[in-house]
Amino acid sequence: MVERQLPWLDSHAAGAEAACTDPDLATHHRRFTPWLPPSPRGCLQVWRQHWDFQLYKALEVQYLSGLEMINKTLPEVEVKMVFRQHRLQYDPPLEELRIRHVKDLLNTFLGLPLRMKGVSDLSERPGFFRPIVDANPTGIARVYAAAESLFTQLADELKKYQDWMVLGTLDLDEFADANLLEVSDWELNFRMLKAASRDAEKLPNEIRIECYKVSLAPVKGSIDEHMKKLQDTLVASLRRKTVAEKDQIEDFMKNGRELFTRQANTVEDIGLAGQEAKGLTAKLAEVQAARRRIDEKNKLLRQMAGGGRDAAFAVVDLTEVNNSWDAFTNQLQQFDAHLEEQKGNLAVQVRSDH
Repeated sequence: MVERQLPWLDSHAAGAEAACTDPDLATHHRRFTPWLPPSPRGCLQVWRQHWDFQLYKALEVQYLSGLEMINKTLPEVEVKMVFRQHRLQYDPPLEELRIRHVKDLLNTFLGLPLRMKGVSDLSERPGFFRPIVDANPTGIARVYAAAESLFTQLADELKKYQDWMVLGTLDLDEFADANLLEVSDWELNFRMLKAASRDAEKLPNEIRIECYKVSLAPVKGSIDEHMKKLQDTLVASLRRKTVAEKDQIEDFMKNGRELFTRQANTVEDIGLAGQEAKGLTAKLAEVQAARRRIDEKNKLLRQMAGGGRDAAFAVVDLTEVNNSWDAFTNQLQQFDAHLEEQKGNLAVQVRSDH
């Protein structure tokens, strides 16, 4: 009977020992339980105890090895870096990853000797392999310290990409209206946007930090979306400022035309009209500069809209202003003569009344 049981026990115990010598104990710890045979009673207890001590030595060697390299041999975990609720973060969140890492990965491995059973009466209940854990408090502390270092690296990786997400935290329309004044301001921002787009294309699609594979695809998509929105905002704000300047020119010319058609009934009316005309004449250089700025803005609008129908829609039509500008300025410059004529007509009227 003993002779028939020994080969059976040898093969199962040897299998358990082979599992314990697996170089990747942290990953394949679940193999141990299936290899462990039930404990037959009787004259084989000495032999079983012998195998228990063999298992103990094999497990101790691999446990110590695992303590040194556990973070590099843990199963791969896939994570996404995302921009959500105006904040750069991981999916799953970093704190949830930390809890899973400690609970499901580290504690499962570190507590293996506490749960494992052997093949003899000595190890029938968990606790036979506990001294392996008790003898290595420093190594276990290093494992948890390494885990903290790992999660510091993951947090630092978020910081590396934080600047890329600034656009997603701003009210771009408000920012553009407050900060972009001259054509050169828009030109600078368009150049910077183009350069940033080229740099964004060079960002990696994924990074690896020990057992974590982090996908950057979602955050790269957010960066592209933010840059497209900034492009649209720059074009819209440039056109909005151009339209505002056109409106100012048209108001200026409207006021002038009203002045030109106004009939003076008294000397005081003629004096007031003369003062208004001088005010308009003083603003001519400023309005002319606004016309040049509109031309510059329209040129940039055509470039940024990409040509075709979009460009035609983007530019601000100044045709009517340009067609009537020379006639308007000539009339303004001759307005003093017009007032003198009105003054003469008024004098004739006064004499005729008397």
